[in-house]
Amino acid sequence: MRPSIERSRGEDPQWRFFGRRHAEAIRDLLSSATDEALVVTPFISTPGIDFLLQALSHHRPKLKLLVNASARNSCARSCDPAALSGLLKDYLGVEVVSLPELHAKAYVADGRQAIVTSANLTAGGLWRNYEYGVRVQEPRTVAAILQDLAEYERVGTPLDETTVKELAECAAAFEEVAARNQADAQSAAVLRRAEDLLAHRYVRGRAPNAVFSEAVRFLLARDGPLTTAELHLRIRSLHPELCNDRIDRVINGRHFGKKWKHQVRTAQAHLKARGELALDDDARWRSAHVAERVSKQ
Repeated sequence: MRPSIERSRGEDPQWRFFGRRHAEAIRDLLSSATDEALVVTPFISTPGIDFLLQALSHHRPKLKLLVNASARNSCARSCDPAALSGLLKDYLGVEVVSLPELHAKAYVADGRQAIVTSANLTAGGLWRNYEYGVRVQEPRTVAAILQDLAEYERVGTPLDETTVKELAECAAAFEEVAARNQADAQSAAVLRRAEDLLAHRYVRGRAPNAVFSEAVRFLLARDGPLTTAELHLRIRSLHPELCNDRIDRVINGRHFGKKWKHQVRTAQAHLKARGELALDDDARWRSAHVAERVSKQ
């Protein structure tokens, strides 16, 4: 029998910790949302979607969903595109955004209260796993949580119903290849198709400079200062579908390294020329306002 862990921090009702009854706690929070609900869950499944729809059924608030629908997660159905497709079809006023390497799990109702937890919106996360979480109603903390998650959303990929349906087709094809014990090359081809779908959706006609400039700003604000090599590693994790190591930059028949790395360096130079970035003496990049603050200390 599982131990019951549910307690307040002292007598403060603005903080409540819980180690069981995750489904109950998350349902109570989501069902209280009247205007907007934010759900951050890297993995999501059909049982999770059904749970979500039931929890929101009374007030039907706007819904923002942040997931990790990377090509591999989509094809493996860890983040099930078929489930997302049903949500996009059935729930009016939903926005779905995918962020590779997303690991955070959080649930926010009307910007007034939040649950930060280890639990994904899956059957395991809701009912089977040993999870832990905290429900927060302290206004400044909830506002800080929302601000951080808004930054994640800003660098993610908005998913529409068409893209999600095509990802679901990739997942079905991936399963078919696996069932037939086909060669790895065929599985890789399906993954590349899913990566291409996500890349086209993220770029949405924008130039590479605009796309990578946005990523550089976000990463330096979060993790800076960083060397160019460190930026490359983080950008590849943030946008793996845009960082294709199979494509070199070729000039007059000569290869000059990976094309996407040149595009990142071009974005860095562009931001430096605009005064948004500064390069330290130790070859580490900072956001310009951070560099200015450090120089005055």
